[in-house]
Amino acid sequence: MAIRTAAAAAVDADIAQLVADLKTYLALQQTTSPGDAPAVLFWHWLIGQLQDVDPSMAQAIRTANIYDQTAWGKTLSQVDTFA
Repeated sequence: MAIRTAAAAAVDADIAQLVADLKTYLALQQTTSPGDAPAVLFWHWLIGQLQDVDPSMAQAIRTANIYDQTAWGKTLSQVDTFA
């Protein structure tokens, strides 16, 4: 499992950077321009990217409960019991 542990840690670091970059991106919303919704644009783009990663990821997107709060606020390393 050491390989999966390292992979989970790498994803954790990437997500931390993504969150920082996303906060900057969202702060650039043009509040005076009706219809500007960078959060929605990012969400649609992200799901599209993840959908294409692997068939198992696409299946998870279509069937998983996105409101499972047990993983919220945690790293992948914390929620993956096999890492």
